[in-house]
Amino acid sequence: MKSEIRKVRWYEWSKFKKSMIRNMSHDPQISQTNFFIRFLMFIWFRIKAENYFYIKDNEIAGILSLSTNRGDQLFIYTIAVESTFRKQGIGKALMTFSGERASELKKCFLALVVMANNSPAISLYEKHGYRRVGEGITYLSIMADKIQTNETNSLELRKHNYNDSSLMGILRQFVLGEIEAVSGKAGLEYFERISYPEYYASIKKVIQKEKQLIYSIYSDEILVGFLLLSDRKQQRDVAVCSHVDTWNFDFLNNLSSSLMGIPSSSGEINILRFKLSISKVEKMEFSNQTVFERDFSRNKMLMFRKL
Repeated sequence: MKSEIRKVRWYEWSKFKKSMIRNMSHDPQISQTNFFIRFLMFIWFRIKAENYFYIKDNEIAGILSLSTNRGDQLFIYTIAVESTFRKQGIGKALMTFSGERASELKKCFLALVVMANNSPAISLYEKHGYRRVGEGITYLSIMADKIQTNETNSLELRKHNYNDSSLMGILRQFVLGEIEAVSGKAGLEYFERISYPEYYASIKKVIQKEKQLIYSIYSDEILVGFLLLSDRKQQRDVAVCSHVDTWNFDFLNNLSSSLMGIPSSSGEINILRFKLSISKVEKMEFSNQTVFERDFSRNKMLMFRKL
């Protein structure tokens, strides 16, 4: 039985694209995007990524897509095995090939993103030495009319601008502290070298263009976190970074109430959607409440391996 890993030829692109759609249908980035966005995404894959087939007995058994232009890391965009070829060592072979390609390019890290509920894939990656950076991202939503007003709410939100010289340094401490608490020194090293510069640049960009607003969160005059806020139509999106020990249902409800006090330039806000780490949400007790809804379909986790 002959097998090989080889690059996708230009005239085979439609086969690669169909295989990716078929095998990544569980990923909202594929299944829940409109045709135009998906079209642009595949153009990007075709131009910017290294794309491979795993061929077995003249059939496409698996696919692999790698980004080689992300600094000291080789990033695995897609790795998938066709259903009829699973449990034959093909996933392991593609992982090994990715590591060899990273070594050829003298990269320091390999990294990928996986759906947090994909236990078989996570198990495979961990067997190949991958570790989690944090505990992934999840989303919680609450309708504005379900937010409970608390007269003893001690939270205060203070708006910042990017020219605040001390802001980014304090934010860095919060972000890196969260990463180290969950992923240890190895995760901290990866995030500082690879992810934080990109994270910092993205925050700088959106704040300078006023696409998002940044606020610090104070509780009884003590700084407990930061949030990034953006409004679109009737929805307010909020990404939160805060000390782990501050998280409980009352804190999130009080934060929701404080957020509704911020005027919106896009009209009345009917829903808040929080972007939070999975580890925070799973430590909260939601069993006795029904006002927050969690979107499990978008739970994703960043994993890395040091070479």
